[in-house]
Amino acid sequence: VVISDCWAAYRSLHDEGYMHFTVNHSIMFVDETTGAHTNTIKSTWKQAKALLSPYNRKADYVYLLVEYMFRLKCKAEGIDPFCKFIQIVATIDWSTIDSTDSH
Repeated sequence: VVISDCWAAYRSLHDEGYMHFTVNHSIMFVDETTGAHTNTIKSTWKQAKALLSPYNRKADYVYLLVEYMFRLKCKAEGIDPFCKFIQIVATIDWSTIDSTDSH
């Protein structure tokens, strides 16, 4: 399911196999029929962007987004992120890691 505003670039999402709901922000912020809104994703994206450097938004920030998602999941589960990270690291079989691989 994709919920978006009415930007023309999103019009083909239904044709691509996605269930697509739209919200026309010039009329309303929540579709009265479907209940669709973009408030949750806009808030989430605002929080995620706060982790990114405003000076280098073109950098590869996938790791920052992964960290954000990890912390959010820990918070939702009531788990300390540091303790969870240590638990994950402790379960890795480090003998299988290729130390010559840079990624």
